[in-house]
Amino acid sequence: MEKGGEQKLKATADALKNLALDDFTWHRKSAEEVEKAFNSNMSVGLTSKQADQIREKAGLNELEKEEEPSIWEKIKEQFEDLLVRILLLAATISFVIAITGDGDGGLTEYVEPFVILLILIANAIVSIYQDMNADKALEALKDMQAVESKVLRDGKWSV
Repeated sequence: MEKGGEQKLKATADALKNLALDDFTWHRKSAEEVEKAFNSNMSVGLTSKQADQIREKAGLNELEKEEEPSIWEKIKEQFEDLLVRILLLAATISFVIAITGDGDGGLTEYVEPFVILLILIANAIVSIYQDMNADKALEALKDMQAVESKVLRDGKWSV
């Protein structure tokens, strides 16, 4: 699972708990049952007033725009992983040992903590790059979504 995905998964699970199963059974009902439930008529469609009332009650038929995290939030997210924190601790301990050591090793004592840090930084860069590409792909899919539909209002078809 991607980093930070646990929070998104929890938010989705919480949202699903609040939904009633009846909201997902329209495909099982006959056309007449749906007409009756929405107080509509398939030959005339909804009246403009009915459509406005439904829109007021249920909201617009569109996907909500998610607030995109800033680059700093994405960087911070990369370092919230437990394994990354353990590696940061290991690099810190190795660096402290190199500083407080007898100094016989010279610069070679500092190689280990710097290599660990470089690996963590490279990992963060690659993860952020992949995350940004995934976000772009998702936006492209959203842009492909139809923004208009044909509806029957007051007996007339309109877009």
